[in-house]
Amino acid sequence: MSGHASLPSKPVDASPIRSPERNHDDSRPGFSRSGFAPIAHRHEDVAPYYENAPQPSRGYDATPDRWDSSVDRKRRRSPSPSYSHQRPRKRSPSPSRPHQSHALPDPASVDSLLTFRQFAEWFRASHPQTARADDEDLRRIRSDVESGLLPESVLIEKHGMAKRYERYRKEYTSRQLFTIYLTHRDESWFKERYSPSAESAALRRRVNRQGRVPAVQSYIDELREGKWDEINFDQSDETRVPRDEPEGLDRALGEDSAWDPLRIEVPPRPGQVFVKTVPPSTSRPDLEGVFAAHPGFQWLALSEPSAKKSFHRVGWAQYEEGVDVEEAVKAIDGSKVDNFTFHMGVNATPIIGRIRVTPPVANTLNRLETDAANARDLARRLEDELLEEATPAPEAEGEAAPEKEAEDSTPGIRERGSDVVADVVARLLARDSLDGDDLDEEQQLRKAKITLDQYLAYLRNGLNTCYYCVVPTAFPEELQRKCVGHVRAQPEEPSAATEEKTRGEENGRANDGDEGARERRDSVAKAEGNGKQRYTYPSKSNDEKWIENLDLRMRALIEDDVDVVEYGGRDIEDETRRLTAPSIKQEEQDKYRCKACSKLFRAPEYVIKHVVSKHPETVKDKLDDFAVFNAFVLDPQHIHPSSTTPAAIDDQLPLSSGVLPAFNPTKATQAMFNQAANQPGFNMAMQQQMMMMMHMQMMMQQGGGAGGGAGPSGGPAGPSSSGSKGQTRDAPLGALPAAPPGGEDPRARKGRLSYRDLDEAAGGGDGGLPY
Repeated sequence: MSGHASLPSKPVDASPIRSPERNHDDSRPGFSRSGFAPIAHRHEDVAPYYENAPQPSRGYDATPDRWDSSVDRKRRRSPSPSYSHQRPRKRSPSPSRPHQSHALPDPASVDSLLTFRQFAEWFRASHPQTARADDEDLRRIRSDVESGLLPESVLIEKHGMAKRYERYRKEYTSRQLFTIYLTHRDESWFKERYSPSAESAALRRRVNRQGRVPAVQSYIDELREGKWDEINFDQSDETRVPRDEPEGLDRALGEDSAWDPLRIEVPPRPGQVFVKTVPPSTSRPDLEGVFAAHPGFQWLALSEPSAKKSFHRVGWAQYEEGVDVEEAVKAIDGSKVDNFTFHMGVNATPIIGRIRVTPPVANTLNRLETDAANARDLARRLEDELLEEATPAPEAEGEAAPEKEAEDSTPGIRERGSDVVADVVARLLARDSLDGDDLDEEQQLRKAKITLDQYLAYLRNGLNTCYYCVVPTAFPEELQRKCVGHVRAQPEEPSAATEEKTRGEENGRANDGDEGARERRDSVAKAEGNGKQRYTYPSKSNDEKWIENLDLRMRALIEDDVDVVEYGGRDIEDETRRLTAPSIKQEEQDKYRCKACSKLFRAPEYVIKHVVSKHPETVKDKLDDFAVFNAFVLDPQHIHPSSTTPAAIDDQLPLSSGVLPAFNPTKATQAMFNQAANQPGFNMAMQQQMMMMMHMQMMMQQGGGAGGGAGPSGGPAGPSSSGSKGQTRDAPLGALPAAPPGGEDPRARKGRLSYRDLDEAAGGGDGGLPY
């Protein structure tokens, strides 16, 4: 079990996971949780709309707008889902335009990603006043930068529409993650890794102890023998990689043989059985029972589920020394669990991988010191669940000791390996005269490397964890399949050209009012034929992005109070307010009634607590869902969505993938048709309905609709399906794909196979999610 299963078991409940530094929005309350726009459903960031709540007079003409950004975000105002009517509200910063025949879709109602132009078009049409205010703020910031009032670095962060689109993309990714959660939450592997139940927590704890406790004890003995005194994670000549090697936390050295990186070959352990395929529906205890049928079984390691292999896994079963594994394979090969036949063999193939290399910024003094502190904290966090608890003494003489729970049956460690590592670091620093405070830069660099490398070695060889990949696993086999080695690239030596460029930039910053400095700062490009100028902004470097990614993922492991929304999760406090809002009725000022039991309270906060404790059936299931979802997104090795993963809509799986009729109905309907045709139960009636829908949308698109050639969104019409001979831009949509020659596939007559060969043509899948 790897990934989150290898993390220390934190209690997962419905309590808020909130950071005190979190800023829910920019200076404009009333927008979505991510701040990009008002979204109608769970994303409203205004106070809950309670029944009969008095509407304040604001002096603007009444406008049927459900979002009011004049209300502070802490006092949310959202419509109760239990009411079909919508009370008119006043003083919206962006009054909605009258209903148009070609209204743009709400981004939250579309399960595919809008482009920046599509999003900006929707936002300007839906919230024109807010868009104009954003543009004015951006112009003011840009003017202040050009005049020298603000540093140029402020432009690295997004502003205006770019900032809203960036937040929309984060919200869209969160919805994609929720789609993955809804798809896999009932599978055994998902429950074992993320479920907060006592049974799943005990299973994770047992597996982590089985894999890590023996490794920690062995590593402590080797530390005291001095075996790891000279460990060094700097990239050496043997692992040298050309300068054009791709950078990134999760990128291994490439497959191009011209790079000639060092390959690492890890021999298999003796007495080990390799499991070729483990389906996602098979639970770990059931599979362990298969191997326990032969005497001498010790533990089972499982790889990450592979999206390219329909989320199947591989496994390694370890037997005690002296067990004839060939006899064990003969005895258990072909065993079935839930009608799936398992095929296995003696593990005789080594794991071969390539060393991963960090960017050169990881070899700077500030980064080395930061990573050393984080690596120490991570080691201690992983050790917490490995420590052996003291057995309580009997209360009275002759009384038997209480029986241990099942989760305590696996032995733990009696001393922390991190304490032994600290002693070794102190000894090495004293040996090299680096334990003082008066050190030059080279000595500080050496001191930081000694400290960091000792903890990196302990994490990898004792706790089966790669720090730079942020991969905590229970067993070495799981870690080696993800990362066989990780080293730091040597810091780049500044060349003469680089130094000259740096001096030029410094001179330019010293003359902010100079016209030449402005030309150096502003990258001005001509737009396509319209004579306008486009302002481009500085961006973060690859090193800065790498550091942000590493620190973000590391905080999820070493800190208790993190902003789960930053990782794509749900703020439990916000969701609780949203879910309880329909149960609250405001009768007058300072009088709020619970609609379930008619009990009266002075403030809505008391009603929320009352509903959660006395009427949990209204919120418990949803809050439990969000708690497990948060555990999923906080796992640094969780499944990441692909470009084809649709986004959930209203916390539900989308009915179709990639449907965006307002912008490209032809391609959208074709995608919907292709998806439906692949689903079981697709019949001729459904086929005819789909073809009629496509035909109507094609006619609307070709006819141009209102506006003479404009598309349904009011913008340019989409690509035509007709044209001059030989120049058809889109294939006809009404024709179904031809049946394969030869009639029925002969393999279909065999019926269901209990073993699915993932190396066959149809076995691996296309890498997408199985919807």
